[in-house]
Amino acid sequence: VAGAVARVKALTTAARRNGLRVVWVRLEQKDSEPWLASDWLRGEPDGRAYERPCLAGTPGAQWFGVRPAPGETVITKRFYSGFLGTDLAGRLRQDGISWLLVSGLTTECCVAATAQDGVQLGFRMLISSDATAAYDLDWHRNALEMLAVNVGLVASTADLADALDRAGRPAPGDLPRA
Repeated sequence: VAGAVARVKALTTAARRNGLRVVWVRLEQKDSEPWLASDWLRGEPDGRAYERPCLAGTPGAQWFGVRPAPGETVITKRFYSGFLGTDLAGRLRQDGISWLLVSGLTTECCVAATAQDGVQLGFRMLISSDATAAYDLDWHRNALEMLAVNVGLVASTADLADALDRAGRPAPGDLPRA
């Protein structure tokens, strides 16, 4: 996870250096609006309180190792996908953005959900293979394989940053598959 966070910082630096828009998506749960599906999966079908991940106002919802620069867009999501229940797609379309580079945590959950929704909404998806991570290496590898087959181009941070530096805006031929 720490290595992935360091590479998120490298990608963010490359995007900023090339004048590309950086959009941050953070997950925050509200204790008053628990995720019922998440509660059910954890064996709490009646919504009883337990230590919820990413609860607003707790350390679990704070930025870790990298953070938005002043003026960068921050989207707060309540579900796994950065698109579900947010205005992310509308904001991107309004600004003429059609390519998205996705990185962050966790590969098999929030990254996969956001990338899948993005491609279904018509965005071209790039996924960093090493600026993403899961708490289990097999889950990470399996998620990347599924994303590469069904969702978008999966490439390393080094290749993505190099393409950003060479072209400013990546084209499919600029990015080798990981």
